[in-house]
Amino acid sequence: MNGFKRWRCARKLGIGAVPYVSLGGDEAAGIIALLRISNARALNFLEQAAFLDELKSAHGLSLAQIAAELSRSKAWVSVRLGLFRR
Repeated sequence: MNGFKRWRCARKLGIGAVPYVSLGGDEAAGIIALLRISNARALNFLEQAAFLDELKSAHGLSLAQIAAELSRSKAWVSVRLGLFRR
């Protein structure tokens, strides 16, 4: 959940502090960590594709860099990016 949603939910529940887990020092590192630890049930195909697109478009990582960071093949990354773009 992004910060605004956490804040809004906490406010409705009367909670003053909301715990969170940081998955990386920056957004790209956090996305990579999330994709590494998620299994097939945690993120669906489209969610994976959206995160991969974010790494490529917003953070400038190449297909090969993303594949290497995730210990996946370039084909695995390419298929998901292709689906997301459609």
